[in-house]
Amino acid sequence: AQVVLNDPGSVNALQSKLAAFFSNWQAVVHHINMAVTYLLLKTYMDSPSLVAGQGSVMHRQHIALSQALSGMVTGIMSRLQNMNDCSSFFTQIVLNQGLLVVWDSLLSTCGDELGMLEDMAVAIDMLEMVTFEIVSGRVFRTCLEGTPDTLNVLLIVPPDLVVAIPSALIGQRLSVVPCLFTQGVNENQFKSDWLGTSKFQDVINWKSFERLNLYVTRFLDNRDWYFESVLSGAKVALRAEANQLKTRVETYVELLSTALKSKKERNIDILTCAGQVCTLFDGIRLVSCKSAKDRTSMMTTLDAACYLINRFGMPAEKLLGTVSIMRSSGTRLQNCRKNIGEARYAFHPVQLQCFPKLLRPPDGTYGSATT
Repeated sequence: AQVVLNDPGSVNALQSKLAAFFSNWQAVVHHINMAVTYLLLKTYMDSPSLVAGQGSVMHRQHIALSQALSGMVTGIMSRLQNMNDCSSFFTQIVLNQGLLVVWDSLLSTCGDELGMLEDMAVAIDMLEMVTFEIVSGRVFRTCLEGTPDTLNVLLIVPPDLVVAIPSALIGQRLSVVPCLFTQGVNENQFKSDWLGTSKFQDVINWKSFERLNLYVTRFLDNRDWYFESVLSGAKVALRAEANQLKTRVETYVELLSTALKSKKERNIDILTCAGQVCTLFDGIRLVSCKSAKDRTSMMTTLDAACYLINRFGMPAEKLLGTVSIMRSSGTRLQNCRKNIGEARYAFHPVQLQCFPKLLRPPDGTYGSATT
């Protein structure tokens, strides 16, 4: 097309023609892609290896599901052994909305860990189909019934523990609301962020945020009923505490949304805010990385210190000192010893420069390259 550069009308006409051309070009490419996809799928469906491939994928799903299920059941059993710490609110929220279970992943979106994260995301999504049922028995054990698509976990609890569990929870099929929030924090995540290959992390986090936000919205829409059933005849102070719960839940959900929108790299605020919401609902929280001893140790000690601040009023300025003590003198180094025979975190100084400051271990506690 010939264009007179000093003629605005001619320039506008060219812009219109180019827009129309690229619009048509995009439509053509889209149809080509659809046609190629159809041919590939048709070839695959006609392939004799299809059945074997489907079996392989299903087998992989079941293996990943068994790992996620084991972690969740361990968390639930631990909660049942400490029911004295749970309020009447816990009973109502589990009966009416399901048990909130939040996973914190510290896996990176790079190399083998990306594959681990993909398996983890699928397995945790499958847990949405799982129910659990508390029944009385002679010993503490579990039993599974049903299929992977309709799985029910029988939690068999001895009589001395059953008496501490609210009767409304006994014999009921209770649902779970699984959420996975992930944030890579090491040098591999630094590389993934730099290369722009961390989008899968955002997909997982936003999907879980929508699920968590729906859970919170249902609670807020029915909070008057919850408070009346839990606090019927309670003192004014308890009702004020219930209203404070609403405010805190809304605050942490907003902070979580802000953290997700910020696009900040290696942003552990995503994990801490999601964890706070889970704690407010008396939910189950699990933390993992690749080996569950190094990055996981950093995150669990940070969570424990935050819990001391939020639950017991520890001054916030003591946070760093508290996590330093937990990481150097607590049980986490002993966990390393049981795993690798040495009480050291498997970090090196250069690697730690990529870590958020709140997840760095104190000097003298790291240096082993064993994983």
